Amino acid sequence: MGANVNAPVGFRPVFNLLGSPLNGGVLECYLAAGTSGSYFIGDPVTIAGDSDQYIAGAPSVSIASAGTGYPIFGVIVGFRPDPTNLALTYRTTLTARYCYVQVAHPWMVWEIQADSTAAVAYTDVGSNVNFAAGGGGSTITGLSSWVAATTSMTTTSTYQGKILAVSQEPSNVLGNTYATLLVTINLCWLGACCSNASAGSTYIGGVGV
Repeated sequence: MGANVNAPVGFRPVFNLLGSPLNGGVLECYLAAGTSGSYFIGDPVTIAGDSDQYIAGAPSVSIASAGTGYPIFGVIVGFRPDPTNLALTYRTTLTARYCYVQVAHPWMVWEIQADSTAAVAYTDVGSNVNFAAGGGGSTITGLSSWVAATTSMTTTSTYQGKILAVSQEPSNVLGNTYATLLVTINLCWLGACCSNASAGSTYIGGVGV
């Protein structure tokens, strides 16, 4: 069997464990002009603590922090078209833009690529895992570079996600690096005990126990 291709796209919503369909129910959010960094489809975000004053109080979001204890509010799945540049598929740094966010909850299953650090074995399924930003999203495709950090595959309950399964794509090779995983998010922002929790906080509503 061949090796997996290193082609991350960040988080991609796949299905809901409760059985309800993915029907396009997303939340329009705001990326403020003062927020640095480019943003891409598949990037995880967290609530920034305020809202846009123009579009009925659309919540402001910023990139989620990678690592133990940091919650994820949701994942960018698209952007409102920029009338000045309809071909722009991502958000450039320090520019205001509206994005569409799939809000995270413990029963949503996401697809994400593993990084290059360690091969994913069958014994790693069921482990908790943190996520990492990767090398930066693509300004060509507009897709994210976020990955699952394979150095963190263990039972630690404050890790950001859980490996539910390995994707059954025919080209996905178990036991190699860059495997595509099916994960759930343990540290959902909506399940946090406090509204803007940081590392080391306690969470409810997750499945990473």
